Amino acid sequence: MDQQLTSTQKANLHEVADLLLEIYQTLASMRFLNPAGIIKGPHNIDSVLNLYEELGLDPSIIYLYSILPYIDCRLAGQTDFFKGGIFADFRQAEDIEQGRDPFYICPGDDDYEDEDGPYMRPWVTPLSLIGNHQSVILYDARRHRIWIIDQESWNTSDPALGNMPDSVAGDEYECGEKSNNDNSFQHVPSRPAGDVLRDMVRWYRSLEIMPGGGENTRPEWNYDELPLRELYSKHGWPDNFNGDAFVADQLRHTVLIADAQRQNGEDAT
Repeated sequence: MDQQLTSTQKANLHEVADLLLEIYQTLASMRFLNPAGIIKGPHNIDSVLNLYEELGLDPSIIYLYSILPYIDCRLAGQTDFFKGGIFADFRQAEDIEQGRDPFYICPGDDDYEDEDGPYMRPWVTPLSLIGNHQSVILYDARRHRIWIIDQESWNTSDPALGNMPDSVAGDEYECGEKSNNDNSFQHVPSRPAGDVLRDMVRWYRSLEIMPGGGENTRPEWNYDELPLRELYSKHGWPDNFNGDAFVADQLRHTVLIADAQRQNGEDAT
């Protein structure tokens, strides 16, 4: 498998795996994930190799699946990842199969140029799976580019591209031609994979993006209700972070809000 890949291809794939691990470790440092739930590669994929081949996955994606870090959600304590997406584990048959249709479109099986054709090329994979009608991170191993696509708008939800029209193109941001295939995402803006993943680390460290935000996020991570940014800053995030003090403060605020909500409910009756 890996013998079919060039040194450049391998370097690109390891960049993706290494940066995704850095993202997960950042989330653990933020106390969002239990670090025990981060499962580093490489992995033995013999048990699912036949499934990879049945689905026609490109050798680059099979190799990537063998080196990606994964999240054991039971140990990590969370399922929600980025922009409403959830963590993916491509050692699991369900996630592998869903990776061929991450937006639940149920496309036709044949021509990529058909009006309702397939949209996930063999060398393309999600790096996250969809939560409740929100975003998926997609990676193209041939072009070493990433899209972050919102299911409902079928447009980019990459924060770095938030104010860009569909037609923007350039060395850093690329948009392909609109396809006859209504399911194609090639016209949606994308960026170099390393840039996107490094930005994700930076967004978490700067608190521009907060952990959680999906439908399974627990109350103590509800940043609409809790002053989480203020609590992170108060406790020294990112460089002098006192995680234990942050968690204690976080839980105190969670209890106060829950008590206030119960009181308001009692007052309403």
